[in-house]
Amino acid sequence: MMHRNVEPGTWNWRAVSVTFAPILAAILWLAMLLATAATGGHPLWGAPPRSLAEAAARRDAGAVVRFIEAGERMSRAEALAASRDADIVQLILDEGGVR
Repeated sequence: MMHRNVEPGTWNWRAVSVTFAPILAAILWLAMLLATAATGGHPLWGAPPRSLAEAAARRDAGAVVRFIEAGERMSRAEALAASRDADIVQLILDEGGVR
């Protein structure tokens, strides 16, 4: 194995890039967290569901109940198609979310 001597005052760019890449990634992540905190968003979670069908498809029981309490309804077929989860479909039926 051949070793290369590095002269004083020169940079080993491979070592520099390996060292600073994670540091740069952490700085960018923190900047994104600060920006989303300032705007009230969250960097990891998407937008909340916009309808009862979307809440059912995401299996978000809390949002399902909120939409039903707000008066949104769907047919039984829509409930079955929107959520392939028996617990969410049962929740929609129990809460009166069908027309």
